[in-house]
Amino acid sequence: MEFLKIKKTGNDRTKRIEELEKRIKKIEKIPSEASDTKKTLEFTGLLKPKKDIEKPEKFLEEVHNVVKEAVEMGTIKIDTTVKDIMSVGVKIVQPEDDLRKVLSILSEYKITGLPVVLKDKIVGIVSQSDIIKIMNERGIINPERDVVELSQLEKLKVNDIMTKNPIVINQNEKITDASDLMYKRDVERLPVVDDKNNLVGIITREDIIRGMTDEFFVKSMQTSGGVIETNIDKLINIVENRGSVTVESLSKELGIPPDQIEEWARILEERGMVEIEYPPLGSTKLRKKK
Repeated sequence: MEFLKIKKTGNDRTKRIEELEKRIKKIEKIPSEASDTKKTLEFTGLLKPKKDIEKPEKFLEEVHNVVKEAVEMGTIKIDTTVKDIMSVGVKIVQPEDDLRKVLSILSEYKITGLPVVLKDKIVGIVSQSDIIKIMNERGIINPERDVVELSQLEKLKVNDIMTKNPIVINQNEKITDASDLMYKRDVERLPVVDDKNNLVGIITREDIIRGMTDEFFVKSMQTSGGVIETNIDKLINIVENRGSVTVESLSKELGIPPDQIEEWARILEERGMVEIEYPPLGSTKLRKKK
C-alpha cells in the first residue's frame, strides 16, 4: 500500500490531531468548486495552487458591474465572444475513470477541476474539492497515521462524486454573458459547448478579464485624450520610424515598465500592427509589420 505523508505541524501528537480535525471540519463545509482553494491545497499538500487562482469576491463583483455598466451606457461595446478567448485542447476525464487518475491530472497540469465527458458530451464536472470531501468521508485521510491512502482512490469513480448537469456556455456568447453567469453562479470556470452541445473548450475568470482588457485597450486607441492612447500612438510611431526597437529602449523613452510594454506589444501583434522578436541574447524587440 502506498502512502503520502502529511507534513507534521508540531511535536505534540494530541495537539496535531486536534488541529487536523479542525481543518477537516472546515474543509467539509466547502460547498463547491468555487470554495477556498488555497486552504484546501495547503491542508493536503497534494496539489500546488495555480498562481492567482483566487480572485477576491469584491474584485470580481467590481469587474462585473463595471463591464455591465459600460455595455448598458454604450461606453465601450464588447464584441469579444467566448470562442475568441477560450482554451481549447481541454483536459477531460470520463465517468468511469478512478479518482487517483483525476488527482494525477489535476496535479500535473496545476488545475482545480476537469470536465467529465461521455461520447463528446459534457455530463459533469469533478473538482479538487470533491476529492478532498470524499477522502474525508471515506477515511482516506488518516490523521492517526498522518497519511493519505492514495490506493483507496482507485476504488472510487468520477461518476461517484462529480457534479452532474454542469453550467455551460455556448461558444458564440459574448464574454459579458460569461462574466454575468460566473458571477451569478459563483463559479471559477465554464465549460464551453457548440450548438450540438459538444465540449469545445473552457473559459475561466482570468480569460474573461484578459479578453475585456484587450478589447478596452484596442478601442481606447480610437478615442481621444487618453494617456493610453497617447503612449500607444508614440510606441507605434517609434516602431514605424525606426523599423526595430528594443523593449528596454521603449521603456526608457516612454517612462513605462518593460512588462507593460511587452503586454501592449502582445496585443498589437495579435492585431497585426507590430511584430515581436525574441533574440537569443538581449532585450525583446518590436519590429515594423512587414
